[in-house]
Amino acid sequence: MGDEEAPSLETQLATIAASYGGLAAPITKDREIAAADLAALAPVFEAELAKIKAEPEGSAKGMAAAMLQAKTSCARDFHMQRIAECDAKLSRIATRQALDEADAKAKAAPPAEEE
Repeated sequence: MGDEEAPSLETQLATIAASYGGLAAPITKDREIAAADLAALAPVFEAELAKIKAEPEGSAKGMAAAMLQAKTSCARDFHMQRIAECDAKLSRIATRQALDEADAKAKAAPPAEEE
């Protein structure tokens, strides 16, 4: 039983990277979706703004522009919050992975010699 060798450091590090990569993959996908949703806001805003600019002058035009700005700002903030949450999760995963890798390296290092 005690004759089994511990996996090599490279194997341990690869196992750690694979396990954390599996955790990060869905979060990375969610972040990509949120970023695409955020990028998609610009053309919609520009198209709606062009419609408003084409309308005749009046108070309705100002109200429509204000509503467009409010809706677009709200949507932008929502998507940016989604991205920030994903970034925070990915940062925590990367930190935990780095700590686990440092721990594995420390355990694999030869013991310090006493003088």
